[in-house]
Amino acid sequence: MKKRTKFFGVGAVVLLILMAFMPMVLTIDTPPAFTLPEWGGAMVHSDPHQTDYIECLDVPKNQVGIVWENEETLGEKSGTIGVGVAGNREIAACTFHRFVPKQGEPLDNLGIYEYDGSLRWKSDNILWASATFSTPMVDIYNRVIACDHIKILMIDLDDIMDGNHPDYPEKNIQWLTEFGNIVPFCTGIPFSPTITENGIIVLPTWGGPIFTFDSLTGEPLHHIYLDNGVIIDPYYGIPEMPIADYEAVFCQQTPTDLPNPSVEIPEESYRRTYEAVFCQQTDNPFKLNIENNTIEWTSSTPYGALPFNTVTVEDNTTLFVAPRGRSVVKAYDAISGELLACSDLLKEELISGPGWYATMNSACVNGNRVYVLAECMILGYLPTGDSRLYAIDVGSEGELDVAWYFEISDRSSQATPTFIDGTLYFDSYLPGGEDPRIYAITDYGDSGEPQSGWPDGGYVEPDNMTWFSFSSDPRGGFWYIDSNPSPFQPSGRKLIHFNTVDGTFMEEIVIDDLMADEKEYTPMSVMQICESQKDDLIMIVSANWHSPNYRFVENYVIAIDLTDNSLLWKVLIESDDYDWLNHASGQYTILMDEEDANPLVVFCKWLGGIMAIGVVE
Repeated sequence: MKKRTKFFGVGAVVLLILMAFMPMVLTIDTPPAFTLPEWGGAMVHSDPHQTDYIECLDVPKNQVGIVWENEETLGEKSGTIGVGVAGNREIAACTFHRFVPKQGEPLDNLGIYEYDGSLRWKSDNILWASATFSTPMVDIYNRVIACDHIKILMIDLDDIMDGNHPDYPEKNIQWLTEFGNIVPFCTGIPFSPTITENGIIVLPTWGGPIFTFDSLTGEPLHHIYLDNGVIIDPYYGIPEMPIADYEAVFCQQTPTDLPNPSVEIPEESYRRTYEAVFCQQTDNPFKLNIENNTIEWTSSTPYGALPFNTVTVEDNTTLFVAPRGRSVVKAYDAISGELLACSDLLKEELISGPGWYATMNSACVNGNRVYVLAECMILGYLPTGDSRLYAIDVGSEGELDVAWYFEISDRSSQATPTFIDGTLYFDSYLPGGEDPRIYAITDYGDSGEPQSGWPDGGYVEPDNMTWFSFSSDPRGGFWYIDSNPSPFQPSGRKLIHFNTVDGTFMEEIVIDDLMADEKEYTPMSVMQICESQKDDLIMIVSANWHSPNYRFVENYVIAIDLTDNSLLWKVLIESDDYDWLNHASGQYTILMDEEDANPLVVFCKWLGGIMAIGVVE
């Protein structure tokens, strides 16, 4: 009995001690799951289904103008080449493409902004210029996930720690993972991260694998090369731009920003160079050796995915831009107009090597299943033309298991698939933008098949290419931009409402008719559809015009009332001479004030500046 009494006494003491410390244990905070806002606007193309749709957030309607613009940091001045901005209606995060620091100033390729435009957090030199290809994710707890081509990180703005000040960015970093050394060969471009239902971050990379990470700790979980080791028959062709050279292709805003240029370019020559290059309808990079005027390599990646602003001259090599696709490329002297070189001067080489299917854009997610478009490449950067739509299941530990794939051979796609009611909708085209198609592939669980009711093959053929991702309409169907590949002399230039049931056109909006001033406007941004609590349905998109010699430009952001397809408002985005490319080119997000009123439309420009449109006095 005494023995039992002694044991009970010790147990009671232990229990009392545990009870004493239990409040302390219970007060230890467990981070909540990374949770995207249900209304959208907080990641690439608004939500995991890639719909470009924002629900229950108002859009400013009357007395609309530019409320604020930021162009102070090097990152802001450089602009964004990707989709750019995301927000949770309280804060907005945007990635930029600054390549070289200037006089000790940091790169600041990620900025996080308050409703009033104040810069709440900036990334210093933590993120490199490749961050511009990757749109951040913002959750309801003011946490932001962003990445460049070698690292991914989470910022927690509500964790003030030693002080929440932009000069001390490391104070708010909850985790940072370097994934660039996980595999021997990775990539030059990170696509945008997205998140599965079980909280796994999925990050596709251009030419490299698909990675998964734990969203709360940043721990790298798994990665996969799609059909790694696929047998590729050797073929003769012009070498594709190597990954090693890819990072060297980044150009700056002015020649004075170029790292150690070997050739001084006077301001007047710079202006004439800028005009001549873009007047040649050029939009793909290639490398010209100015000692022998031969092209050493070219790239099939269009300018829209690259930060090309000017011509770069360095180390006896000139980096130009060239016609889209794998057609003949030509380089001209910008002053005299002399033909310096063309791809005919290149001797074709026997191209071969191990291959895999590398992702072409960001991932579309439904629950714990991920959909990616991928193209077979040699060594990760020499495209062979064979493409597929993959469905991949993501396990609770981040493991990746291919469920099925659908062949779209000999084709490329410029946009992420959009998921609507169990079906994936995406575009495809041949080099040069030829033979465009719109596919509808339904997920039947263990296979992907053409949607019932569509033509054989699961695709229809529009008149022109489709620009940007598709925008889901809550009334049914989706919208796409109808235009040919050239931003210099485009045809089409209209918005098409597409019927997902049978692959037919429902209606169209001709941008020129809306603007009504006898100019030819081109829509050149994501189509953001916003549905307010009052059931207003408004599309926000850019509308851009330039004179034949590019001397005069008018770049607008416009709002279209989709109930009657009328112009609600248009706001002119001021641009300097020759800066006709400095337009709203990515997506838009909505910020609200503390009273949940006075909405702001926030976006970034292609060559510099982040802006907000709202009601002005």
